[in-house]
Amino acid sequence: MSESKHTPGPWRVGGRYVEGGKPPAITVVREDGIEMVDVGWCRAAGLSRRQALANARLIAAAPYLLAVAEMAERGPEDRLGMDLAAWIDALRARARAAIAKARGAE
Repeated sequence: MSESKHTPGPWRVGGRYVEGGKPPAITVVREDGIEMVDVGWCRAAGLSRRQALANARLIAAAPYLLAVAEMAERGPEDRLGMDLAAWIDALRARARAAIAKARGAE
């Protein structure tokens, strides 16, 4: 598997909601607060602020979702000394945490 080329996580939805700009946007930031991306919305295009916030949360969860997918792809052969049941429990716990972050319930 090749090394990731994206900005390392964690990422989070930033506190800045720009409504005066064109288009209005919600920011996704790195752990240190540096802005990475603005997620915009446009009522005329059928995109609401609520959808933009959900999209921003999904983007912010991407590093966690990727980590779970990579763990699953490596499979139980790479379980770092855990028995199979413990590895499955760990995988499921990470998946639940990533899903919760993507849904904004972190």
